[in-house]
Amino acid sequence: NSITRFQHSHYAKKTGNLESVNSLIIVPDSRCYTTISNERMKTNMRELILYSTLFGHNLELSQLIAEHCPQMTRCGLAETSAAALANCNRLVLCPCTYGDGYLTPLEEQFFHQVQGMPLPHLSYLVVGAGDLDYGHAAFARAVLIFDRALHDQGARRLGAPIRVDYEETASGARQAVAQLKRARKEPEHG
Repeated sequence: NSITRFQHSHYAKKTGNLESVNSLIIVPDSRCYTTISNERMKTNMRELILYSTLFGHNLELSQLIAEHCPQMTRCGLAETSAAALANCNRLVLCPCTYGDGYLTPLEEQFFHQVQGMPLPHLSYLVVGAGDLDYGHAAFARAVLIFDRALHDQGARRLGAPIRVDYEETASGARQAVAQLKRARKEPEHG
């Protein structure tokens, strides 16, 4: 089995079936790749689903999207860097929002890598789960942060950013898949 890395030990406590090591969680997952080298990205990862998660909601969201988009490669943000986007045509990003609307440290690193990268070749969709209990301003704010960051670097939106409550990940996945299907039917611009 492959492994997916998470950044927060709360998920292990919540599910009871994960092994927590120094606040890094290892989860068996045969559909996810453990390492993504830049060389592999150049050859067969032109379409990518990237996710970041603390409690597993964006992992679930990415899995549901991947089930309907088998041509896309899915991996965790910890397994790649923003440099891989240079060789990617299409991206679905499922970022995690922490607490009152913050990015996780891993996402902050990715965000800073994206800034200043020219991405006019990239088409993207940002979709993420959040917690409505944090209020509208903080709710799934990472989705809006990354949508703006990618757009500012010249990437083309495949659809409006999608923010869903963590209890509605299936709904978010359906919305994302519908937008991706519509985008496939439209001619590429650029």
